[in-house]
Amino acid sequence: MALSDFRNISSFFNCTFILSFRKNKENPLKIFYFTFFVFIVIGWVVVNYKVINYRINSHYLFLYFQ
Repeated sequence: MALSDFRNISSFFNCTFILSFRKNKENPLKIFYFTFFVFIVIGWVVVNYKVINYRINSHYLFLYFQ
């Protein structure tokens, strides 16, 4: 994922948070916690993808230099 993808995702969540905050003034913390949780899940998936990809590539490099 490029940096622009993260900017698009963050702007999307910021817009949804602002719009839902305007609509639902009773409990905006639920929306904030939900978007924060979704952000953490996306970050966790990206980190796991990078770790798995690094392990696969390093495994092939190990076999190449053996």
